Amino acid sequence: TALVGTSLVRLDLERGTLALLRSQPPTLESYVVARFLGLAAATLIVCALAAAGALASLALTGPPEGVFSSPLLLGWARVALAMTTLSAGALAVSAATSRIFAPVLLLALFLAADIAPSAAATRALPSFAVFGLDAGRAPSLAWLSLYAMLYSVVFLTIAYLQLTLRAPTRTES
Repeated sequence: TALVGTSLVRLDLERGTLALLRSQPPTLESYVVARFLGLAAATLIVCALAAAGALASLALTGPPEGVFSSPLLLGWARVALAMTTLSAGALAVSAATSRIFAPVLLLALFLAADIAPSAAATRALPSFAVFGLDAGRAPSLAWLSLYAMLYSVVFLTIAYLQLTLRAPTRTES
């Protein structure tokens, strides 16, 4: 997600694909949403394949008691929400900086909340620790869904704003 997503928008800008798309009826908003949905879908398919592989392995080796219970499914749902948020962050970073610097910036963005010294930075930046499986501190799936949705909207808005500053305007024919 990080490596592919951080180059998606940047490649469209560098190759002129975005300028070509902007000359057609789709809007910049639909472009950003479509890129996000495509990246998130590809990421979720990879997560689903990994989950299917793990379940198939457990089925073949004889799973321990209770392995197919709801905590396992909850864990995969948490991974899916984290990857969706990462996909939106990758697009925002891709629209804002170069292909070489973008993966480093994305990693720094998601690690900063866990290592930031101030409480304000921890609250303002997204954190992967929130999606963890620590049973004592694990928030509910509904709260995590809202958290992922909020940061995804923020990241997609940043990507849109960056593209409005950089992308050529649509020409009327």
